[in-house]
Amino acid sequence: MTDTLEQDDVEPSSEECPAVHSRRALLAGAAGAAGIAITSVVAEGILGVDVAQATTVTAVGCEYVMTWDGTTAQAINGHNNNVDYSGSDWATVWNQMIAHLNGLTVPGGKVRIQKSDANNGVILISTTLNTCPNLSVDGGGAGVVLQAKSSFTSGTNGSNMVDAGHPGAAVGQFHLDDVTLDCNGGAAQNGILAYSGAAVTSYITRCSISGFGTAGIALGKIGDATGSSDVWVSHCVIGPGATGSHASIDVYDGDAHILWCNLYQGGSYGVYIDGASTVEVKFCHCVIKSSVTTGAPVWVAGAQNTVLMGNYLDNVSNAFGGITLMGTTSHGSILKTRILGNHFNMNSANPAIYVDDAAAISMNNLLISDNNIAGNASPFTPEIVQFNSVPASLLTSCLIEDNTGNNVTTIYSLSGTSTGTPASIESNVLGNSASMTYGVASFAGTLTKVITHNLIAAPSVVLVTPSADRRAWVTAISATQFTINLSAVLTGPVYWRASI
Repeated sequence: MTDTLEQDDVEPSSEECPAVHSRRALLAGAAGAAGIAITSVVAEGILGVDVAQATTVTAVGCEYVMTWDGTTAQAINGHNNNVDYSGSDWATVWNQMIAHLNGLTVPGGKVRIQKSDANNGVILISTTLNTCPNLSVDGGGAGVVLQAKSSFTSGTNGSNMVDAGHPGAAVGQFHLDDVTLDCNGGAAQNGILAYSGAAVTSYITRCSISGFGTAGIALGKIGDATGSSDVWVSHCVIGPGATGSHASIDVYDGDAHILWCNLYQGGSYGVYIDGASTVEVKFCHCVIKSSVTTGAPVWVAGAQNTVLMGNYLDNVSNAFGGITLMGTTSHGSILKTRILGNHFNMNSANPAIYVDDAAAISMNNLLISDNNIAGNASPFTPEIVQFNSVPASLLTSCLIEDNTGNNVTTIYSLSGTSTGTPASIESNVLGNSASMTYGVASFAGTLTKVITHNLIAAPSVVLVTPSADRRAWVTAISATQFTINLSAVLTGPVYWRASI
């Protein structure tokens, strides 16, 4: 009679699956039998085994796992669970592993950074971490912090903690996910340089970057047209940088899509876009918290088909406003810019949007629509957009529509040597509202009071609230004033609010 083996009784060979044991053996080991000693970690765990009790790491589901125990870095091969590279310097071991992956017939693969309890999860980085095309990096989450050493040394493309630099590469995509980078007060100038070839799309997601000397993320390199063609940055927290840092994100070349990020403007800019007319940028649904008065949260010095949409710009007290389009001869054209549905929390009397073309570059087709400007109470009375030294041709191709403002007294203004006039733009200013202003009036024994409201047009709604029981009504509403009338003398104040 032939015995029949149940499927669960058959153990795969270690060559076929080095990290997997039969269920019977695992249960025996879990029960305390001598059948097997549990010495490896499978990422998801097996049959309820407490993986926290394991002693080694198994590289399941990826090309390599990078580990650190406080003294030794290891690159563990996901195909055979061997330690292919090891040493006392984590960055050196990482770059040895990347050099191997880059030399494969099809470069790349998935690499996971393993959390370590050593040094509270902080791994010190001595030099730039290289990457390769078709690489996907799982950074291990907030429990793993890659921190630049104070003696950090630059790589091939400069002082970058992570160099996603592959100009001329012809294959694949690059993914960098869930990486926490501490540039250590400017020891490293950039957190990430995304500098890929025309055939490589880069994705940078869920990363946290701080302490940079120049930028948290640099997309492309200054003056280099061979840089990134398509980069997606999303769900990242970037900043604050070191004292004197340039921007949370610098965009110098290619197409950039920046979405759902939380940025801090502690340096000159939150997002700096400067790539002449070859750059196309979509910056949408982000928050920029400003803590300085220089520069601007968003600064555009050269781009085309730029969309700035749905962002929240907080504590804007910058001299050039919340969003600045600054034309200069050394940077190139600013073409077809769309500023849509943003919210500006203003903290100064500066404009929400500032447009300057003193250098007489090519600047056209500007759409400013559905933005909301919240200005603080007196004396802050910002305007929605200020044009400085712009030609009439820009004004005639500009559309300002359906923007609203709280404590905003001006829709637009012209300054400098602008050749345009209000007549050039007035027909393109539609449905805007510098919506509200308010104040307190003292009648001093009289029954009428003339109020100068400082709105740009006659208000359509005026609300009056006496401090005591009096009938009140409004007459003589004009573009500059209205009159409050009382039914009887009132010694206390009268509160009023007017909106267009």
